[in-house]
Amino acid sequence: TSTFNNGMANGLTKITHFGGEQHVGQMVHGTREGHFKMFNATTGAPVGTGVYENGLKHGAFTTMVEGVDKGVVTYQKGKRHGAATEHFVSTKETHEGRYVEDKRHGTWTITSGRGNWYTQDYYNGVLDESSKSASTWPDGLEPSTTELRASPTTDDASSPQSSVPHTQKPPRNQHEASF
Repeated sequence: TSTFNNGMANGLTKITHFGGEQHVGQMVHGTREGHFKMFNATTGAPVGTGVYENGLKHGAFTTMVEGVDKGVVTYQKGKRHGAATEHFVSTKETHEGRYVEDKRHGTWTITSGRGNWYTQDYYNGVLDESSKSASTWPDGLEPSTTELRASPTTDDASSPQSSVPHTQKPPRNQHEASF
């Protein structure tokens, strides 16, 4: 239970967001500090976990769907920075790659709910247009525009995008730049 000093929360705190999530963790002088757990406010099911430093996300943040780990994004001082695996429930896609300073960078692998996949190359958050082309997936089924939609975390999430499909996944970090 939080105590308040000069209007700022201190101690164990439960924060309920309008989006239906509850965040539970420590507050120090009104700022999130340390490990937080996130829950569905209606069902109580866990939806994530992560660490805050000085009120900013820092380190690995895990997202969950129905209590099962579905993704991990690495943060540095509040920005996505490092390895990321993101699962999008609405499209049943999984996106794997790296962020540099909150922008996608290097080769990202996008896997559909059917197990088909393709890669897209990004440089400083911008999709390399030469790394994509319209084609069919290895199982012979044409991908829907929903499955080819860019992640909502990209700079241009509104345009459908596709890439050359592959029959064999490339080695991890094959095209990634180091900073």
